[in-house]
Amino acid sequence: MAGPPRMTVTHPPIPTRGPVRYERSDKATQDRPSSFQTRVTDHPSPWRCYFRLLVLASRILGSRSRTRTDVVLPRASALLALLAAVAIQPGFGHADRAGARALVEEGQKLATAGRSAAAIDHLVRAIDEDPDYLPAYEAAVKLWLPGEEWGPIIQHLARVTLRHPRYAFGWYTLAFAYRRTGRHDLAVLCYRQYIELRPDEADPYFGLAMSLMSQNRGEEAAAALEGYLARERRPSQREFVARARRELARLRGPDVSVTPGHIAWELLARALERARHAARAAGRALSPR
Repeated sequence: MAGPPRMTVTHPPIPTRGPVRYERSDKATQDRPSSFQTRVTDHPSPWRCYFRLLVLASRILGSRSRTRTDVVLPRASALLALLAAVAIQPGFGHADRAGARALVEEGQKLATAGRSAAAIDHLVRAIDEDPDYLPAYEAAVKLWLPGEEWGPIIQHLARVTLRHPRYAFGWYTLAFAYRRTGRHDLAVLCYRQYIELRPDEADPYFGLAMSLMSQNRGEEAAAALEGYLARERRPSQREFVARARRELARLRGPDVSVTPGHIAWELLARALERARHAARAAGRALSPR
């Protein structure tokens, strides 16, 4: 039987370098022995979630160009979609952390054995048992992404990011899913939330620029592309750097950064940097111990 369709990535992938990083407000929710011993902040109340929603609403609708319908209408539609996403919240105050942890561990074993459907079933049950146990979402996303199952990704992450607004992995994955499904107004919102948490990372600026271009918001897209180019230093992302430069040149006209001379100097600088690293490694290998 043929496996799930392979995802064609047109965006820097969701960050997976090392363990997923959490902000301080989320770290305490990861692995508690019992849900009955957790603090109120581990299981946010409905009122707290809706307060966060109001904060997001003010960011969606607040703009210096309030009179422009091409800006206000997409932001208003994004707000309505968020309201729909949290209209029915998971149960509060009855979470079973130990049960959720056990379900996640069993789901990961099933995934390793190649039983993806059974693994997803266990992970969704873990989310239902404890909506604040974040490792359950990450394990499920790893199984949903290869099959491009955007529906469950959006359904679950739209809720957990409002319950945990500093959950960076959730915001980035949600932005990626919204962009791949053409919901660029919501993708822009989620990318900007992620950038507030990780302002020095390059990837979200690229995705933000692509969604802004899809909405014909050229000036904002150009600013996002400049932010990406200013931060991207990984040799493995040359393809995305080249595309960002092409799009920026199209939006703002020819730029010195895309002239043949500048590109040649940049390639030479990278070659010299690699040579310096190789010389240092050789020196360490030959130095007496």
